[in-house]
Order: sequence, then structure tokens, then C-alpha cells
Amino acid sequence: MSTELDLAWLDPSCRDLTRREADGLGSGLSRAMAQRLGVDVIIVRVAFVVLALSAGLGLALYGWGTLLTRGPQGSRPIDALLPSFRTWSLGSQKAAVIITTLIFTFVVAASTPLPWGAGFLLLGVVIVVRRWALRGVRSPEPTGQELSVDAQLVAWRSRLEAAAGTTVHTVPELDLDTAPVVPAPAPPRARRSWLAGLAVLAAGGGVGAIAHFVAGFSDAVSLAAGVVAAGATAVVLALVMRTRRVPRLVLAALAVAVLSCGWLASQSGAGPAPDPGVLEISATATDETIDLGEADLTGVDEVVIRAVAADITVAVPGPVGELSSDLTLSSLAADPDVETDTGVTVLDRLVIDATASDVKVVRGE
Repeated sequence: MSTELDLAWLDPSCRDLTRREADGLGSGLSRAMAQRLGVDVIIVRVAFVVLALSAGLGLALYGWGTLLTRGPQGSRPIDALLPSFRTWSLGSQKAAVIITTLIFTFVVAASTPLPWGAGFLLLGVVIVVRRWALRGVRSPEPTGQELSVDAQLVAWRSRLEAAAGTTVHTVPELDLDTAPVVPAPAPPRARRSWLAGLAVLAAGGGVGAIAHFVAGFSDAVSLAAGVVAAGATAVVLALVMRTRRVPRLVLAALAVAVLSCGWLASQSGAGPAPDPGVLEISATATDETIDLGEADLTGVDEVVIRAVAADITVAVPGPVGELSSDLTLSSLAADPDVETDTGVTVLDRLVIDATASDVKVVRGE
């Protein structure tokens, strides 16, 4: 029994997977898996990115998948990094993969706002669906001996003629040096299914709408929930459908949404401890009014508001006109609007850092 752990542990169809030369920043794992599974490589890449947003689970899986998969030279990276790994029992190797993956995801979850539960749930669904789809399909067992090329040709022709109802009396010997090479027919190309694309969009939009309007989650959380639902639907459809595929336009939109979720998560992460004399307020992917008149400004010399993909109204405790000389607006693809008035304000300095946001500064009641 072989003790060499590979991706067949999770998906039997990925046994003896080999990566080709990578043509980008990756290791070639996504393309190798896509060719073996018979799906578009974008599907596999989107799945890894969606899982990466689940506390880095996708990064851990991609790393271990690369380590356990043979490269173009026929060797596994894990054997060069840890030569004794292949001498461990299969149980010990699986335990090492599981434990290190859990430790990595828990550390990422503890240091970032990225959730982890959705990724593990999606991974479990994919494994169950794949094993259900492959039920009854057995991998060929080793025979203990290798047949020569001539013997393989004879056996192959015998099976064909037996299936056709004829009896094989003699099999002419083939000269492999002069015999023409007939290339294997290419598998039929999967056709686009816009119905599958609509299913992906409907799943993402439906879950996002329920999370926002029914459960009351924030815009960022609702967007993340919708992206996870759409990504899971796309992966399941790709694994179930063999002659149809999700249109690349839908996959590109899903990839943009995934990148947006990652950007919003990084923008909403906790930063360094603020100065005691500075009040920092963050607004990410939200629509709200920030009333500084209700805030405790005792000992506060400066108020800093950071808005990312938000639509906010800032109500200052006093006329805005006198504040304009002490107001700093830093905007990137934003639309700031400051109402003018006269009088004296209790704020010494107001800093608004807006990115892709609609910001309006008004006088409070």
C-alpha cells in the first residue's frame, strides 16, 4: 500500500495529478486541477480566492496542494523540503495537513476580520458533492506487472473485436516505427449555459438580500455572504455539469466581487492604537449619519473620519463655515460636499479621508 499522500485524499479523480510549468504567479495547481476535473480554470481559481477570504483557508489548501502534487520534473516539493514526510503513515500525513491548516486559519481569523466558518462549510459541500458524483467509479487497481506496448495493442484490439462480435484468430504484428500515429480525439468543448449563470447570480443576490434586509447585516457582510453563495453555486454547478459551463462573463463578475470583498475586509481591519487626543471613526460599505454632537469630545483635539465605499453624512456640532479652515478632505474617487455657514465650532480639526464614497458635511441640530 502506498504511503504517498496526494489530492486523491479529497477527490479520487485527482490521483497522480501533475502540475505543468506555471505561466503566471501561481504554481500551476489550478490549471492541473481544472484539466483533471474537466472544468474551466477560472472556476478553480475563483474557488481558491473565495476560500482565501475565509480566514486564509484557500491559501492553506493551495499551499498544501502544491506541496503534495508532482511538478514538471516529476517530484513533489514536500519531498525536497521534508524528505522524511513520505515515510510517515497516511494517518500522520493527513493529521499534519489538517492541524497546520487549522492553526493557519485560526491565526488569520484572530488577526483579521475575515470569517472562517463559511469556507469550511463550502469545502465540505464540495467534497460531498464530488464523492457523490464519483460514486461507483473505481480507480484501476495495479496488476503487479507492466505490459509491453505490443501486448497492450493486442489486448486493446481483442477487446474491440470481441465487443463487435468477431473472433480474433490472428493479430498481425505492428511495426511501431512505421505505424502512423493517430492522435486521440479531443473531448467535446463544453457549451456556455446562461441558465447556470443566472443561477449563480440569483444565489448570490438572494443570499445577499436576505442577509441585508432580513437579517440586518451591514453592506460589507451582506456582500461577502452573497459572494460566498455565488461562488459555492458556481463550483457545485461546474462539478455536476459535464457538457455545460458557467459563462466567463459571470465568472469575471464573481471574481470582481471577490476582490471587492477582500479589499473591503482589509480596509475595515483594526489599525494601530489612536492618539488619546484623536477620535477616529471608520465607515466601510455603509449608509449612515455620523453626528459628532452626540460624541464625547472631551480632550479631543482632532476628529478623523475614514470612509470606504460608503455614503455618509457628517453632522458637526456647530456652524461649518468656521470649520472649513480646519477641515481636511482627502478623497479618492469620492464626492465630498461641505455646507457653508457662520459662527464658532467646538472642533479644533476635522479630517475626512474618503475613498469611493459620497460624503456630506452639515451643521448638526
